[in-house]
Amino acid sequence: MKKKKKQKKLIFNYGLMKESNAIVPEVKLSGNNTTRVSIKKHLSKFQKEAKNLPQGYPHKNKILGLSHFMNDKHFMQVKDQFLLQKRPVVCKTACDSCCYYSDIVASGTEFEEIIRYTDQLMSTETKTLLKSQLSKEPNYLKFGYQPCPFLIRIKGSCSIYPVRPNSCRTWGALKKCELDVYKDTGDHEVQQMLKFVMDDIYPGLLIILQEEKKKGKIFANIDRGPGETVYLKKLEPEKLEKLFSNRDRAIIY
Repeated sequence: MKKKKKQKKLIFNYGLMKESNAIVPEVKLSGNNTTRVSIKKHLSKFQKEAKNLPQGYPHKNKILGLSHFMNDKHFMQVKDQFLLQKRPVVCKTACDSCCYYSDIVASGTEFEEIIRYTDQLMSTETKTLLKSQLSKEPNYLKFGYQPCPFLIRIKGSCSIYPVRPNSCRTWGALKKCELDVYKDTGDHEVQQMLKFVMDDIYPGLLIILQEEKKKGKIFANIDRGPGETVYLKKLEPEKLEKLFSNRDRAIIY
């Protein structure tokens, strides 16, 4: 009886995306102060909480799912605060302007989850559509802005919405975004309010702790951003084509 071939895990090895120009090293935050915490101590309680993650978070990486859930929870508090001020957040379904003019970045851990989701949970129809967008209009721009490669343009919807990165989850505007004329949308006020409502254990910390654990570290410096940064719009079209192809899953590992 043949033994099943063990699949390699996607841990800081992005398969088809390896050596992409869109992936940059860890971004250091300014300042000389550092706070070191025990990774095991901090992760243990979050691992317990991750077991009770609400439905709608199909993450294989449950700690990352918890990070995204915490960010969503904070953002709902922000929306409530602005609603009390009679200045509601105006973002709605099919509003996709930010998908064009925002940088859209993901941590390395978030990008691993995006690859898993695209590879294992995304429908064949959606993959085909995303691939056709690349092949037909590889340099597509709208008012000079480039769309996120995971945006379904004809619908104005996100194909990876359940696992979208925190940079997308924390975006909000108080005035309708316009692509043709840039104007102040109040997004900076939303960001300030988000920092105000966040707890001391901010969602990005969970990503930092898990990344350091994967490297075999015992302590983590939490005065930094999550590790490698991936700029989704800078991913090479030929690599995206392979990711969106309906192929044998083993090729990606």
